[in-house]
Amino acid sequence: MDDELLASHVDAIYGVAHGDFTAERDRRVKQLRADGHKEEATALKARRKPTVPAWAVDQLARRAPDDVAGLVAAAEELRSAQHRAASGRGADGLREASRRVRDLVGDLRERAGGILTDAGVRPDAHLDEVEQTLFAAAVDPEQHATLRRGIFEAVLPGPGFGGLGLMAMPSPAAAPPTDQAPPASPAEAAPPVAEDRAAPAEDDAARGSDLERPAEEKRQVEEERRAEEERRAEDERRAEEDRRAEEERRAEEERRAEEERRAEEARLRAARRRELMRRVDALEAAREKQARRVERAEAHADDLRARLAKADAEADEARTDLADYDADLDAARRELADLADD
Repeated sequence: MDDELLASHVDAIYGVAHGDFTAERDRRVKQLRADGHKEEATALKARRKPTVPAWAVDQLARRAPDDVAGLVAAAEELRSAQHRAASGRGADGLREASRRVRDLVGDLRERAGGILTDAGVRPDAHLDEVEQTLFAAAVDPEQHATLRRGIFEAVLPGPGFGGLGLMAMPSPAAAPPTDQAPPASPAEAAPPVAEDRAAPAEDDAARGSDLERPAEEKRQVEEERRAEEERRAEDERRAEEDRRAEEERRAEEERRAEEERRAEEARLRAARRRELMRRVDALEAAREKQARRVERAEAHADDLRARLAKADAEADEARTDLADYDADLDAARRELADLADD
């Protein structure tokens, strides 16, 4: 399979208007098949029309690619800040990185609202899912390529902005108590010898507690990460089941449509055959009638020709008799003339 060829067609169909997706996809599938790229055509046909919020996210990758790239970079910095915070190196960077991601997602959400409005869609019903998908894709490195290309078919499940969901933000260091006792006098400050021996052990215990605190935070972070991965895996499994069910439903619809098309073609062919048979019968009847007319006309013509031949013979005979009469008349006239002269 030519992956680059397929990718170019996939990128193209997710960039068209939402209502034009299916027609554009099917046109390109037909083109690929005509060009002999059957595997690519099958893979392209499997791509599904995006939901409205997923389509809006896809358009952001085309209309605001720099902003989308900035969001991905900010999310990567957020991940690094979370790791630094989990290792006990402070939470200031984490808060700043989190704020940066929130601001960028907010800007892109507003941009998506304009895209939906321009497309004739009310944005209010979709912007929460746009925001959720932007954040979920930004913090998941496996979704970065899909986000940059803008080829989402559906929105992504995500924790939203109620919490970052990847790492727990460490709490600020505890402030020293304000109700401490006043400094002790030098005499009072001198501890017993036993207490002097116990002090290093207490300091060690305190330091151990300080060292255990990041480890506990890491454990909590790891548990949250595993829980998030399990939830994402379950969501992906359900999404895959839904996708397969949708594919089966579409395949069944296409099969039924094909059966109906074939049945309609058979019905039309049968109707055409009956129409032609009726026309053949009518033409044969008309031809037979015309043949009888020709036969009668030919018989009449033969009769007329016979009568004409007889009339011609009679005319010839009459002309002969007339010539005889003329000869006799001339002879009689000459004889009469001779008698008159005598």
